[in-house]
Amino acid sequence: FSRPLLALVDFITPGTVMQALPSHIAMLHTLFNVLSTLLFLPFTSQIALLTEKLIKTEPNEIPGEYRLDFISSGIKESVEPHIIRAEKEISDMTMLAIAMFARIREGFSDRTERFISQHLEFIKDREVYADQMQEQLSLYLYKCMDLPVTKRQRNNLAAMLHIVDEIENITDDCCSIAIHLKRSIEKNMQFNKADMDALQPYVDLVEQLLNFVNAHINRPLSPDELAQAAQTENKIDSFRKELKKVARKRLEEGADVKAELLYIDLVRNIEKIGDRAYSISEALTRTK
Repeated sequence: FSRPLLALVDFITPGTVMQALPSHIAMLHTLFNVLSTLLFLPFTSQIALLTEKLIKTEPNEIPGEYRLDFISSGIKESVEPHIIRAEKEISDMTMLAIAMFARIREGFSDRTERFISQHLEFIKDREVYADQMQEQLSLYLYKCMDLPVTKRQRNNLAAMLHIVDEIENITDDCCSIAIHLKRSIEKNMQFNKADMDALQPYVDLVEQLLNFVNAHINRPLSPDELAQAAQTENKIDSFRKELKKVARKRLEEGADVKAELLYIDLVRNIEKIGDRAYSISEALTRTK
């Protein structure tokens, strides 16, 4: 390899090696860099994926800013490596949402200043990061659609766009719940212990549906699996109706209006997370 390369350098560089040694050395470096770039250009996506696997952030840490660059080789290329990259990012986004929901659970079981000091910033930071992920991932998926794709791939990309939107909505709902909890703590709102305890099985069902989505993300969902998700979603709906009914009854009996309305908002936001998780399940049934 070195002999042909040196011969090419001598051919395109004016003067002999003895007459223009610095020019020959500079041309050698330039040619080597150009040829190396051309050699590895078709494999940029794979190299990027390998780098991400080798260099990982610490658990529970997120970078300051999310970036997802679409690296194209500029030649006819397959969309499949880009889809694999997007699926990995969607999986990470799902885990981020689940981590946020786990912190929300802490607020229900320990509604004190400790929740604000230990968990609120964690939740808010990840909500901002999820917004960035949604924006970057959506743009990335639209660029995938500009490549030559089959009908199946286009269908899957459309489903992935919907899933990304719903995951981002879940992080918004988690942040809303955290803010409601913060308000109740700062205003020293009093909730009956039995009422807060009644939220636990309700939250358990939503967490169960989130974990179901995480276990099945990026793969087609069978009708039987969707039926399983639907069963959990129906239980969530039934729980929500009962909890809101009890809260309204307390209002009629003269309970603190602000506290009861905030409790109803908590119930509603928790249910919205379940609705979005089920919407993701439905989208997964449309993938092939």
